[in-house]
Amino acid sequence: EAGGQTDRETLEAGGQTDRDRKGIAVDDENESTGLDFDTESVPLVLDPGCGAGAFVAAAASRLLDEELPEADSATDGPPDAVACSRLTDIVAAVRGFDVSPTAVRASRLAVALAIRPLLEVIDERVRACPRIVLGDVVETTVDDAPLSGQRADVILANPPWLTWDALPERVKSRWRNGPIADPALDLFGREGAEARLGYANDDLSVPYAWTCLDRYLVDGGRAAFVLKRDLLTGPAGERIRRETLGARSITHDHVHDFGSLSPFSGVDAGAVLVTLRIGTGPETTPAADGIPATWWSAADDSAHSRTANEAAEGAGLFESPETMRRSFDRSPGRLVPADPTDPSSAWIREDAERRAIGESGYRIRHGVKDDAKAVYALDRATIERHGIEKTHVYPYLKSKHIVKYGLFGYDHHLVPQRQAGEENEAKLRDETPATYEYLHSHRQRLLERSSSWFEGGPFYSLFGLGQYTWADYKVVWCRLGFKPHFAVVSTVTDPLLGEQPVVPGDHCMFIGTDDEREANYLCGLLNSAPYQRCLRDISSGGKSSLSKSTVARLLLPEWAATPQQCRLAELSQLAHEIVPDHVDCSKRAYNQKTIPELESVQAEIDRTVEEFLAAHTGRDPRETE
Repeated sequence: EAGGQTDRETLEAGGQTDRDRKGIAVDDENESTGLDFDTESVPLVLDPGCGAGAFVAAAASRLLDEELPEADSATDGPPDAVACSRLTDIVAAVRGFDVSPTAVRASRLAVALAIRPLLEVIDERVRACPRIVLGDVVETTVDDAPLSGQRADVILANPPWLTWDALPERVKSRWRNGPIADPALDLFGREGAEARLGYANDDLSVPYAWTCLDRYLVDGGRAAFVLKRDLLTGPAGERIRRETLGARSITHDHVHDFGSLSPFSGVDAGAVLVTLRIGTGPETTPAADGIPATWWSAADDSAHSRTANEAAEGAGLFESPETMRRSFDRSPGRLVPADPTDPSSAWIREDAERRAIGESGYRIRHGVKDDAKAVYALDRATIERHGIEKTHVYPYLKSKHIVKYGLFGYDHHLVPQRQAGEENEAKLRDETPATYEYLHSHRQRLLERSSSWFEGGPFYSLFGLGQYTWADYKVVWCRLGFKPHFAVVSTVTDPLLGEQPVVPGDHCMFIGTDDEREANYLCGLLNSAPYQRCLRDISSGGKSSLSKSTVARLLLPEWAATPQQCRLAELSQLAHEIVPDHVDCSKRAYNQKTIPELESVQAEIDRTVEEFLAAHTGRDPRETE
């Protein structure tokens, strides 16, 4: 099990625990992992959140293999004196700390087990306690134990995978007043509206990892971090993708991308292993030519079946390099910045579909956020029982409702404001008293919402709400997961509400416009094969794969009613007319359907977009594959 700091507050915040983690053991002579010890002296290796001790044990095992001379065939092992010397070297070289006393004990035991071959040949009692101690990244400096004034040559770490807004306030305060307070490191600089619009979900692993680099790693030292896959592309990982840390340079050596594989059981997030070096100043880094990368994927059925049986018997698919090589296929390549002028922009495969990347002429909006679904989500019985006026009840979209070119139903939702922070309490009470009374009966629950999104305005204030919410037409999609389905919505005629505009919910993103043709033009672009391929390549495949930052990187020229744009609008409208005739079934059944007329329209959309991109990029569409 790979380590990671796991104090009580971290666990309560829903972070990974040691029980959730399997070790990732990658090793290849052509693939850097951070475990390739080739220094003339014994390197000092540090895990600053060692958890159950997987990394410190692996380091000790590697040092044991590297430093011990081959045993004479006439003996059973190295001489006692050599063993004592090697034992002292390894225990001095492998160090770690963790905030959990249980983790410290487990890591010490893991190191002891790793160096057991030495202990077995030492006759006398040798006092050599592994240098694993209690410590916290927020407070521990290089002068504290276990480093005691020495910087590490190698850092191996699996930082805690926790979003910033999931942390207890006390932990946030300690980070704000500690590492994040150093302006030179620029660890977490977003504030205000920008933070509220998604950046507040930045991951703690980013400032954690970069604090470790800054404090503990020697100039010229190397590091390997296990991180969330979406940090390669999303705004939360922008700091990781930079080439400097304060006055020092960063060279990214290799990225191992485990894609849809599941190194961590029970954790719904992709993983990558990022290895790097840190320098003393500006240096030439490989970012311009791309970062060497390896993509790991499931092998053929027979091989995967064989390794699945091994896992069932306790071997584990990620237990060793040999097991991983048998279990998975590997594809080498390079990662390059999506924006060649900005190394910290999203990293995408060198061979990715890039023609659809460009300047967007549209502002992407977030759906309505309330953090109290039990209050705002309504069904017919609740509406009738409380006599809630229909004035502020709207058709409401969740991710399950959106399919390409159409809707698969909707919910009812109470939206008591037209704009976030609107001071309309008196008007609401006078014009819709039953609605106000219903909200007032839940006043305490609404006031207990912890997010700063709802500060200011009435107690029932919402976020992600403005004039754009009420645009005549909206191109909507789900921002979570990777389901690149885009649809144009406007109003629906509901049996209970009559004709009402559709409101995108919290998990939705959208582009608003008052022109139906413009909305359909955008929808046609986004649903086309070139744009879908591009989204596949530039998104992380993680939780927020279709976030604002991802879709905003796409080429979305403004509507000018050109012949190609008009043709796309016509085709998209036709597709929207086809879909409603096929949604009278379960969602599962719909997803398994083949709709020939829709496929024909989609093929024409794809051809039109190929020509559209050729006109903008000057590239023959026949050269795309």
